[in-house]
Amino acid sequence: MASQNGFVVWRVVADEAEIITIGVHPDARRGGIAAAMLALVENDVKARGGKKIFLEVAENNAPARALYENNGYNRIGVRPKYYDGIDAILMEKKL
Repeated sequence: MASQNGFVVWRVVADEAEIITIGVHPDARRGGIAAAMLALVENDVKARGGKKIFLEVAENNAPARALYENNGYNRIGVRPKYYDGIDAILMEKKL
């Protein structure tokens, strides 16, 4: 899904989904667009019979981590030094 202000890419396989990437134009941040895109993804995954959504986020990306945590995603693991020396935090939301 894409718009002038943001985009999200996800995939659903069997009963699990993965958010591959999500982005919001800097001028449109803090306006609820990312949360709305998460809701869109979650509704699509549920409609396809999905039970869980996974994603990863750079440890030093505090705004994105807060977004995911505030929307019910929980930390389930770490990929050390995954992003050019920065750890990736693995997150999951059960639907």
